[in-house]
Amino acid sequence: MRDGERIAVSQNVTVTPVEVPHRNEFSETFAFWITGTKKKVLYIPDIDRWEQWDKDIYEACKEADICLLDGTFHSAEDLKNIGRDYREIPHPLMTETMDRLQDLVEQTEIYFIHLNHSNPVIDREGTVRNELEMKGFHIAEEGMEFVL
Repeated sequence: MRDGERIAVSQNVTVTPVEVPHRNEFSETFAFWITGTKKKVLYIPDIDRWEQWDKDIYEACKEADICLLDGTFHSAEDLKNIGRDYREIPHPLMTETMDRLQDLVEQTEIYFIHLNHSNPVIDREGTVRNELEMKGFHIAEEGMEFVL
């Protein structure tokens, strides 16, 4: 697989890998554009920081109907609670991602994936999860399916 080279996975679906910054000491890390006949998905399971990517996350998400984005940590507090410093573990914070993308939730479905065990949004009944959903964002669930 190569950055930007479209792969036809069926007659109706293509996947295009897009290289993203993520501690690439052993191999590249990719996000994927998944394009069907009716919808386009941006899948970014793992990335260091939005500002390190050569693409603007807002503009990329604006092109998508559905986004599945790295939600490893909700906020710097998650890491404080487990004795780690946010600057040591590169992942965009969900709070930062929501601030950047808040204006898009009416047109693009935005789901967070790749959640760390310390992330408070895991608690379906918790305040943090409720606040996230009230802002129009979603948490992906195992087994979800999307019609493209």
